[in-house]
Amino acid sequence: MEELEFQFFDLLQKHDLGYDRSCDHGFWMKESTKRRVIAQWLKDHPSLNWIWDAYCRRFNEGRRPLSLEELRRD
Repeated sequence: MEELEFQFFDLLQKHDLGYDRSCDHGFWMKESTKRRVIAQWLKDHPSLNWIWDAYCRRFNEGRRPLSLEELRRD
């Protein structure tokens, strides 16, 4: 399970959660596709929801988590 968690965290790190505010349609499309991939991961692996929730919470606070361990400590 831990490997799956690291892979999912890496996927989140490569995604710009603020993409919906972009004026660049190409960038928006690329990030929108990544967001659908993330949604599929969450559907296939509900145990990863804690990572998504913690990551989004940190993003909304203006802090980008640097590691999965950082999320675990929260």
